[in-house]
Amino acid sequence: MKHFFLLLTTALLLPLSLHAAEPTIHVIIAADGRAGFGANMVADYQNMEHLFRENVPQSQLKLILMEPDEIMPDKILQTVNRIELGAEDTLVFYYSGHAANDAGNGGQFFQLKDDRGRPVELQRRTLLAALKNKKSRLTVLLTDCCNIEQKSSDEDRGLIKTVSPPGKMSPGFEALFLQPEGTVDITSSKRGEASFVDSTGKKRGSCFTWPLVALFEKHRNAPSITWPEFVTELKIDVQKAFLECWPNGYRFDPPMNGIIVQKAQTIEVYGSLPGETQQVSGTNRGPRFGVRAVNHPGGGVRVTEVLLGGPGHRAGFEVGDIILEINGKPIRNEQDYSIAIDDSPKKINAKVINVNDGRTLEVTFELAFEIEN
Repeated sequence: MKHFFLLLTTALLLPLSLHAAEPTIHVIIAADGRAGFGANMVADYQNMEHLFRENVPQSQLKLILMEPDEIMPDKILQTVNRIELGAEDTLVFYYSGHAANDAGNGGQFFQLKDDRGRPVELQRRTLLAALKNKKSRLTVLLTDCCNIEQKSSDEDRGLIKTVSPPGKMSPGFEALFLQPEGTVDITSSKRGEASFVDSTGKKRGSCFTWPLVALFEKHRNAPSITWPEFVTELKIDVQKAFLECWPNGYRFDPPMNGIIVQKAQTIEVYGSLPGETQQVSGTNRGPRFGVRAVNHPGGGVRVTEVLLGGPGHRAGFEVGDIILEINGKPIRNEQDYSIAIDDSPKKINAKVINVNDGRTLEVTFELAFEIEN
């Protein structure tokens, strides 16, 4: 009888034990309402809050919404340090506000204010080190801010509405935030570029955050989505958002760090992404082309490696480019790509979606040598 009750007790406690072991996504959202972007800043804050609330069950989500007067270097780091994480948990930090880049002093830094309204700085590398020091399974740093210096002004972010949490986590969220290991470190514009907000009057937020949220929603039911695939699409979507708002580019008056007109907004990825590999079987065409590629969910193949000095490198191919056609033949997958390179004469024509601006380009170049039969 004693053994019966022991087994019964174990059976009753087992589901509770399993439930307690569920991985948790810890999210810190810091949208600096004092940065002077008005309703767009409110939209950024709300978009990111709602994104996680609508895709992650309440039992697996720990959400920290930082108030404007908390968005200072010491309080941000204190907030990070206070978080208690499990070994299988994910830590996400999102920042929207002003930033600049000091190449001689460690790269990008966030331009904040102290409790007296005086300018203070927080190095991106300092924040990333604090996040990684928590030793979560996956660390994600997403920032929507400029990479060149800009002025700031005071403005409050307004109130945030609440949403109902889902019963279970979205498959796409699980694929991106729970399954990978490592670090995701992305900012909204490359060094030398500003980061822009919606100028159409729709007040959707920033040209990085609203495409980011829309893309998460697009893939919410995609259990096999990876960070490299996601970022490839995000680069194109951010550029499309920028061109929608600023079709003729943005003219700086006076020029900003030598820039007169900015014609693109190109996201920057620091380091490698989880799931990104330098060795892809079946797609290395060696010195003939010097470009490796893998299947792309939207059709074509995505470039994952460009051999330095090879024909692809000389032709201007970049990691993230999408190859759609070779010599007029559609490229639907890796097999099509491999056959097209093998069967091509020395001179080759390719149709490619450029990773930086989303444009479809025709590229003509020469392969290194002919394959002998």
